[in-house]
Amino acid sequence: GVSQCSENMVLQGIVKVVQELKRQRPHDKIVLNSLLPRSTNKTGSLEPPRGSLSQPFYWKHIRQVNKQLHQYCEKDSSLFFFNATDIFVSKQNHELSIPLNLMPDRLHPSSVGYKKWGTEIGNFLENDLNDP
Repeated sequence: GVSQCSENMVLQGIVKVVQELKRQRPHDKIVLNSLLPRSTNKTGSLEPPRGSLSQPFYWKHIRQVNKQLHQYCEKDSSLFFFNATDIFVSKQNHELSIPLNLMPDRLHPSSVGYKKWGTEIGNFLENDLNDP
């Protein structure tokens, strides 16, 4: 399950997949999408629950893996990092949360979320990956 993987395990798993893709397709560009947010809070809040030790808190780990993925991509000109955080995280009253219309279960995008995500990835591919 999600809680059984360390940040390093997640990162190394993604790196292994990228290495295999590069082995099979050495001249292709590869886009790594950031890990999407995850919340167990019914409101979609990404803040740690106050006074609760029973609710898992994933956001700080997701942010750390995303930071490391971004750094990994910066070291290789064939790798590109697409950060979907701005799509699926909003800030209201100084609190970060997942908009429930985009991720009703706070884990999987809704059709609206997928559409918005797809549009943004399309824009990224068109604007940032086109050869000069």
